[in-house]
Formats: sequence, C-alpha cells, structure tokens
Amino acid sequence: MTLECWDSHLHLHPFRPEWWAERLVANMDRNNVRAGAISSVALFNPQDSDNVLAAAARYPGRLLPMLSHIDLNNPAELDRALAELATGRWAGVGELFLEAHRADALAFDGPDGVIIRKPYPVPRDGARNPVLGGLVRYCAEHDLPILVHSESAAELEELLVRYPRSSVIWAHCDYVTPLADVRRIFRVYPWLMADFGPMIRCGYWDTEHGSSDWLHTDRPFWRELCAEYPDRLLLGTDTLGDKYAAPDRYRHIYDSYADFFAPIGLDRARKIAAGNFRRCFHRYLRAHPEFGGV
Repeated sequence: MTLECWDSHLHLHPFRPEWWAERLVANMDRNNVRAGAISSVALFNPQDSDNVLAAAARYPGRLLPMLSHIDLNNPAELDRALAELATGRWAGVGELFLEAHRADALAFDGPDGVIIRKPYPVPRDGARNPVLGGLVRYCAEHDLPILVHSESAAELEELLVRYPRSSVIWAHCDYVTPLADVRRIFRVYPWLMADFGPMIRCGYWDTEHGSSDWLHTDRPFWRELCAEYPDRLLLGTDTLGDKYAAPDRYRHIYDSYADFFAPIGLDRARKIAAGNFRRCFHRYLRAHPEFGGV
C-alpha cells in the first residue's frame, strides 16, 4: 500500500508477547505501517499491562501502549487505572468491552498448549458501569482516546448520552451493527470517532483462504461512509492471532485497504489511514518525540 498508515487497533498476543511483537513490527515495516496503538485482550494474562509496556519500549516510535487490562466489574479497578493513567505511560485506554453478543468466548493457546477460553469481559451493568464511566470522564478531561467495543447500538448510544463529548473511539464500527444504526450513530453523535477494517468485515479478509464473508455486499455503504465522514474514521485492523504472523497473510490486509480506498480519493484516504490517528493520539505523540511529532 502506498499510503503511510497509522493503525489504531492492534493487539498483543497474551502468552507469546515478544514473539508476536517482533513479527508484528517486521510486518509493519514491510507494509508502510508507521505506528500503531496496541493493547492486550480480554484479561487473559495478569502480566498483560507489563507486556504491552515492554513491547512499546522495545520498539520505540512504533507502538503506542493502551491500558486495557481492567476488570470493569471490580469497583477497585477505577482508582488503580486512574493512577496508572496519571503516570503518562499510556497513550489511551482500551480495547474495553461494553457489549458483545455474537460470541460467547475468546480463545488462545496457553503456555502449556491447552486452549484457554475467556468470556468477553463486559460489565454486568452495561453503560451504567461506574468504572467504565469514570474512565470515559477521565479520558475526556485529559484528551486521551478510549477504545470501546460494543456490538449493540443501544448500549453504545446509552454510553454516549451519559457522557457527551467524550473521546470514545468505537472499535470496528463495521463489525455486526446494522447499517442503519451505524449511519444514525454517526449523524447523532458528531464527536464520536470509530475505527474501521474493511478487509475483515466487508468480505476481503483472507478471501484466497476462504474465510470471512461478513458484510460482503456492503462495500458501497462503507465507502459512502468514508466519503461522508473522513474526519471521524481511523484505519484499525484489529490484528490478532497467530495467522497474521505470516507476511503474506499480513500483507493481504493492506492490499485490501488499498483496493478499498482507491475510489474515495487520496485526501480522504490519508485522513483515515494516518491523519485522524495523529489527531486522536496527539497528546501522547507530542510527549514522545521518537514518533516524529504530529
């Protein structure tokens, strides 16, 4: 892909973090991915936060660490998380799970080879959750992005109504939410940002390997949304899992982006691929000159 990319949605492997980070950054180098925001996933490993910080330190100027190992159902977590954010070590918060109804669990091969399954760590009280609410307020006050996973339009909208003018980034807005709800949410909440991965959600993902056909017929809708809201969408691959360590599989992601972006124009594509990321993460980027400024 000829565009320089800044990826808003990367994950670190919970049990093989060094192996994964090495291969991830090597693949980023091959595909003109300048940097990316990286987090743990779904509370698999108590060392997740340390592993994310270690990966960011090992590859200066490439990975922005996101604080995500937060149990929203534990009230004591809010004070701990706010103290962590106050250190300035974190570029933002998330991915945090507000609602997930399409899958019962996430799974990884554990260190002893046994598959470990974890339920999506959603708050029992949804958008009313005080830990999530405290984090949303803190991020808005301190100009930090907070990446939120919600497959339900109703839950996401309740969060946005409770915390207007927040700095929420809606994770993979093109996942399973009905298209009419997506368009309404963009229209009603003009401050909301969202990450977007057409190669995964619109029928591109590993097409030569015969996997996903989610939203295969909806590419015109997503191109329209990109054309209408180029200042509010970020490239976010949600890259996770061993298969993406292979250079050809990772390359396929960015070939798909190039194909998807071609009709929407270079200026819009540059905003979505890089400019909006630098704007959302400007506080951390300014504090870390190794990223080359904003």
